[in-house]
Formats: sequence, structure tokens, C-alpha cells
Amino acid sequence: MEKENTRAVLRYPYRSAVMYTALNYAVHAPNKTEVAAEVVDLSDSGMRMIIEKGTLETGNMLRVRIQISDIQASVPTLAEVIWTKKQDANVYHAGLKFVV
Repeated sequence: MEKENTRAVLRYPYRSAVMYTALNYAVHAPNKTEVAAEVVDLSDSGMRMIIEKGTLETGNMLRVRIQISDIQASVPTLAEVIWTKKQDANVYHAGLKFVV
């Protein structure tokens, strides 16, 4: 039985490179290292991306730069990690909610 999509906004397939930096001020100083990932889909309120195992946790705040496919530009935003889900041994999907 397939799970019904109960989202308030539609997701749009969009494959692109994305760079993120963790901003967890409450726990420790922000990690200055940008990490590469891949966007899977976007919506008005967030996005889903592919990440490596163990790199993010629910509640992490991220500075995100989404690459625009056709030009040498990126769109900066802030996002919160809402969920992560294991796909393969070292591959996870992460759901992000835009906060800016």
C-alpha cells in the first residue's frame, strides 16, 4: 500500500549541487567547512537532499547555497533539518525546511 502525500505544498523534482555549512551555535561554534550534497527536489517551504552518513541531525541549522543549473550562480538561504532517512550504507536523504 502506497503512503498518501499529505504535504501542504507540492515538491518539484530538481537535481543540482548544493553546499551547506552547519550553524549550531547552541552546542558549539559554527562549522566553517562547506559540505557538498545533491538536491533531489524543492518546494516553496523546503527541499530534500542526498547526504553522506552521519553528517546531519534533526534540528541542525544550515547555511545552504543551491547551485543554479544553467548559470554560474547559487542561491543562499538558511534551513533547518527536519528529518533524515537512511537509503544505503553511507547514503541518507535529509528533509530541510527553509527558515529565510
